[in-house]
Amino acid sequence: MDELFAIDAEARAAKMNHAERHALRMERAPALLAELRKQILAAQSKVLPQSAAGKAARYTLDLWKKLTIFLEYPELELSNNLAENSMRPVAIGRKNWVHLGSKEAGPKVAAIFSIVESCRRLDLPIRDYLTAVLPGLADRSVKSLDQLTPPPTRQAMQSNLHSPTGAGQPCTWSDAYSQVLCAASQPGDVVVMDNLSSHKVTGVRQAIENAGAEVLYLPLYSPDLNPIEKAWSKLKKILRDAKARTNESLKKAIAEAIKFITSDNAKAWFKHCIGSLQ
Repeated sequence: MDELFAIDAEARAAKMNHAERHALRMERAPALLAELRKQILAAQSKVLPQSAAGKAARYTLDLWKKLTIFLEYPELELSNNLAENSMRPVAIGRKNWVHLGSKEAGPKVAAIFSIVESCRRLDLPIRDYLTAVLPGLADRSVKSLDQLTPPPTRQAMQSNLHSPTGAGQPCTWSDAYSQVLCAASQPGDVVVMDNLSSHKVTGVRQAIENAGAEVLYLPLYSPDLNPIEKAWSKLKKILRDAKARTNESLKKAIAEAIKFITSDNAKAWFKHCIGSLQ
């Protein structure tokens, strides 16, 4: 078994893709599996069927096709450790999920967790992912849904970060950086950002600095140290009062709300936050 896992460890160390790992597996794994099955059959012949060893051998042999199916599907891992670790928070807080109360809810929650954990493994902020795929989802063809899973979405978002055109792609944080922030930045400008995970996606800082601006991140989150939070607080109050209920009315409300953020506001917020540090 250790030798089987060593094959995948070698593939990870060499940063192989699935096709390359599959070729390596097919070169070495079949002989190891044949020897392992031979040892299990030999052990089974020496023990009673109802003994612990006999039951274990029979159980393994009954599931042999499923245990070796990774030879047919390169994307499969040898163990389910990743899935088990991803489910650990759910298991620890199991009582928090008692309210599901329906067998139909289980598969839906499992699908949501699959998306969240996939985004986490890809270092893709879940908010950015949902912002990219949810708008217009109802108008999508079922045949195109595979392009909305986290891996291709992450690839598209990274492409948009370096290609301002991004024709046909949904508006994302990456679009905002490349098409708005970087385009407006000039040499000598200072861009101040908080520690939101999407602000630290690979390539963001480099893109801003390539435009000639300097990037400064605020200290670890605290509303009292964050002038951006002060601005959002005012904007959110204006938007709540506007009570926009459609995308179009919300866009108009946001455009109007931004007009209420003045340079005097910004100076006051920075002065407040600097004062909190003193």
